[in-house]
Amino acid sequence: MTNSAPMTPPAPYMPYVYFPWTLPIFVPWAALPWEVAWFLWRGVNLVLLIWSVTWAYKRHPLATAVLLVFLAAPIAATLDTGNITLLAALAVWAAQFVGPKVGGGLWALASVLKWFPAPLWLILPPRARLWGLIWASLAVILSLATWPQTLEQLQLAINYPRPFRGDY
Repeated sequence: MTNSAPMTPPAPYMPYVYFPWTLPIFVPWAALPWEVAWFLWRGVNLVLLIWSVTWAYKRHPLATAVLLVFLAAPIAATLDTGNITLLAALAVWAAQFVGPKVGGGLWALASVLKWFPAPLWLILPPRARLWGLIWASLAVILSLATWPQTLEQLQLAINYPRPFRGDY
């Protein structure tokens, strides 16, 4: 079976659909043996999730428990697939505790990789919002600098056939 597009891997693998300039973030994971990458990825996700849930539970126990029950299936699906959604959400959470430059950068990177964090800009500390816009502007410049590849990645992300999954 041959691929019609050069960026589309054979089944069952999914194509890389993020902006081309984000490759340096992901290439080190590809260099690791699968078992090591899997263990580290899930471990980092779980440690950060437990840390954020513990933090929230100390402040609002009932609301945290209800929210965790409500989000259990999406969190499980995210952990099961190795998706970066949870890390993107936790990056916006972490942006509250680091300086404005890093906080804005975390928000911008999370928003570039998964678009759902973009509206969360409103909950960033004011100086982090400014830095978030600066980092997001850099992301736009990098995307324009790699426009042909960016366009191909966007087309892959939009047109890639995905089977229906009831746990989404």
